[in-house]
Amino acid sequence: MSRFSSSLVLALAGLVLAPATANCQVNLPIVNGGFETGAATTVPSGWTVAGGSNPYWIGDSPIGSANPSLAYEGSQFISASWEIAGLPNANSLIGGSANSALIYQDVDLSPYSSQIGLGDRYLGLSYAYYVNDGNDFGSIGYEFYDSGNSYLGGNSAEAQAPSGGWRFVDDSASILVPANASRLRISIGSELNPGGAGSARNVAFDAISASLQPAPPPETPTGIVHGNLIQFDSDGNWTWYTDERAIVDPNNGHVLVNSVGFDETVQGGGYPGNVDVVNFNPTTGRRVRSRLSNQTGNPQIQNDDHNVGALLVLPDGRYLAMYANHGNNGGLGDEWSRWRRSIKPGDSTSWTEEQLFNWHEEVPGANETGSTETGNVSYHNLFYLSAEDQVYNISRSHGQLSTNGASQNMPNIMRYDMATNTVEWGGQLLESQAQGYSAYPKYVSNGVNRIYFTTTETHPRNFNNSIYAGYIENGQTFDMLGNVIDSDIFDNGTVAGGSGFVSDVIDFTQVQAADPLGQGYNRLWTTDMALDSHGLPMALYTSRWNIDGSTNDGSTNNPIDHRLHMARWNPTTQSFDCQEIAKMGGRLYEPEEDYTGLGALVPGDEDTLYISTAFDPRDLTGVTETANREIYKGEFDGSQWNWTAITESSGVDNLRPIVPDNHGNGPRTVLWFRGNYNTAHDINAAVVGIVEGNGSIGASRYVDANANNTTFANDAQLSTTAPSGFAGADDDQWHLRTGVGNGGSVLSSNESGTEDAPMLKTTLANLDDGLYDVFAYFWSDNDEDWRLLAGLESDNLVDFRRYGSQHAEADQFDAIELVTDNSNDLLLYRAYLGRTEVIGGDDIDVFIDDWQTTNGSASRTWYDGVGYALVSSGLPGDFDADGDVDGNDFLIWQRDPDVGDLADWQAYFGSANSSATSAVVPEPPAALLLSVGIGTAVFTASLRFGAA
Repeated sequence: MSRFSSSLVLALAGLVLAPATANCQVNLPIVNGGFETGAATTVPSGWTVAGGSNPYWIGDSPIGSANPSLAYEGSQFISASWEIAGLPNANSLIGGSANSALIYQDVDLSPYSSQIGLGDRYLGLSYAYYVNDGNDFGSIGYEFYDSGNSYLGGNSAEAQAPSGGWRFVDDSASILVPANASRLRISIGSELNPGGAGSARNVAFDAISASLQPAPPPETPTGIVHGNLIQFDSDGNWTWYTDERAIVDPNNGHVLVNSVGFDETVQGGGYPGNVDVVNFNPTTGRRVRSRLSNQTGNPQIQNDDHNVGALLVLPDGRYLAMYANHGNNGGLGDEWSRWRRSIKPGDSTSWTEEQLFNWHEEVPGANETGSTETGNVSYHNLFYLSAEDQVYNISRSHGQLSTNGASQNMPNIMRYDMATNTVEWGGQLLESQAQGYSAYPKYVSNGVNRIYFTTTETHPRNFNNSIYAGYIENGQTFDMLGNVIDSDIFDNGTVAGGSGFVSDVIDFTQVQAADPLGQGYNRLWTTDMALDSHGLPMALYTSRWNIDGSTNDGSTNNPIDHRLHMARWNPTTQSFDCQEIAKMGGRLYEPEEDYTGLGALVPGDEDTLYISTAFDPRDLTGVTETANREIYKGEFDGSQWNWTAITESSGVDNLRPIVPDNHGNGPRTVLWFRGNYNTAHDINAAVVGIVEGNGSIGASRYVDANANNTTFANDAQLSTTAPSGFAGADDDQWHLRTGVGNGGSVLSSNESGTEDAPMLKTTLANLDDGLYDVFAYFWSDNDEDWRLLAGLESDNLVDFRRYGSQHAEADQFDAIELVTDNSNDLLLYRAYLGRTEVIGGDDIDVFIDDWQTTNGSASRTWYDGVGYALVSSGLPGDFDADGDVDGNDFLIWQRDPDVGDLADWQAYFGSANSSATSAVVPEPPAALLLSVGIGTAVFTASLRFGAA
């Protein structure tokens, strides 16, 4: 693929050019006429052999069966091959086996100085090329000189592609013309691909043309994220029936995110899925990833989004994680629940060995069926009830069939013993007369005495579901009116169809009834649950809006018009208030009619939610459909939902948002996964999110990585392979690739093979004191998955990729040369590294490395530079960098005293920034009255939730 860069100031003019008006395009004739007359050692008329290169160009002649026999356009083309000269090998040529050919023509630009001197002329370039095999590639390059023959800059592009026909390149108005250019040199070359061997350098060119053009129109921004995008895990996704997939630890404010990853681009084909937990500190932006699954000797996790784990903070501050394969009675998954507990409170990096619970062997009745599939398990939902001092897990597994005798899985309860780190089966929770996979409950707990749930009868493909709700308390289930439905959820019988009563989902309070098939809202499905500002349950669920009158079994062809609904329990009417929220678009993939982007409620705030949809909810007519699913934030003003976009113009889908409960304190974290969802077993995505209310970020200062600020990580002087506009060799060294990137070059690796270049360190020096967000910048092709390892600690680098990184936009910087290139096919990506405070002029070190998969394949790295943005104006005591000093800052200090001096918080409590450079400071007597105890009281009193 050709890659052009406008990082160097370039230009083009022609041989015969009529005066151009400001907005006219002028076609520039290039000397191509001699292509037909060239011989094996004589270049065509108008072209010259470059010094140190070989004259083996020929005109209008096929080189072999794999080469073009006809021109791309007309009858003229030019080819290069030393074989055509009758040489038995390349040893006699300049450069020997590594030889290359380069010819050029010079163009006098002085007649066009009046147009070029305006400084707003752009190059338009077109050419066709034909490459025989992967070891060959052509090049086309440009050099510009002023009237004194001083070099002004240059650029080159690869012409490389698999064989099989001519390729045409058209880069119109992509490169700015330097105002003082007086001479242009156009070159075409035939090169050996670094790392290749045995090539004859078979390359052909045709239809070379160029134009002088006015400035191109501004490019439409792509991959927009409103907020600072944070990559939590480079390979991760989740289903929505496991909770909590993300939690906020109330003891330290850290966000823990669980996901399952299994994309081939990360680890190669044929490997198992991986259940990860990432610990994120919102104060510093530090992320630590730990792998939970696939401990030695235990059954492996499969490639399926259902296999994500649930997380819980135990009363002693340790973490519990439980996960399973996608088990059902249709052949998927297995009968094992897996769990691990962190060894220390607040530490997600060290865990006990993976434990197993066998649902087939240890659940009464399951082992009587004769099939282990009956005991297969899916999903985990973890809750701690302080009134009982008990941890519960609710999973889908063996149904005792106490009401209908059908073979299906159902929600079951498991009790976890905190003292022994063991589990036991407690009983089957629900039953359903409807046939299908299972009831589909979503849960939420108050953490004290209740676990609320909303549920369907079964899978929407099998039944025209309604939605029902109830709660668990003191070992019993109740409907929403407080009527006991099951007086003992732990008294199940010991055989299938045993004596223990299991309540049917339809015994509980109806949230919304499905309309008859063929009209209205059909086949409802639960999505999310949370408690509102009054501690009452609210829920999201989806439906099909049936516009075609279909009454079939669910195999409706796309498009299916899915809708999102919200329900809130109204204690006055003793019923749920329900409303349609948004259009959700069609299904994610063909076999699953009801998979959508879904939505997330905000715990404690009934007036805010986040959704993933292919229909822009800002358009009240409901007709604006986007190319990919985007994330939107909805805010209810008392009469309607008002929407703002979190993501826009995305190149991939943004799916299944989560908002973990922050317990009313600290910033709000919104998470989702971003990438390509092909099936539940084939997902290539990264876990990302934004943190709201965590300080505003100013304009970033870009710092280009070069030998003046970048060394090897061990402080040794940086050395690279020689500067070149082509791919670097496979030699485990960083390559200085020129003609691309900001500052005219990038540090590249893994361009010609699998490399392991040394770790780098780029140092930011001479910064003013303050709190800074720090970024690293790298390039990626839109069709490839280029990578960068980067971080603020040499032993804790994050694997960044374009799915998990934010496309850099020019308005994010105080100044930047390039954020796109090659007609928007190359994009500059911003990788968020974290937040750090500069005190006394401290330096900030950024560590950079290349990346490869665990099976040895590699992804290209183009590292461009780093950036920093001031977050705090330096207001003492403003530990959360939100512009004021309040109780939240004290809470952050309590969690981590290293964030600053408590005396600053006491002295400046109540202060707020009136601008980026000034602050309102309380009078000294008032400040002196503030103490830790008073501050805590003020903080507690100031907690606010959303309006009723």
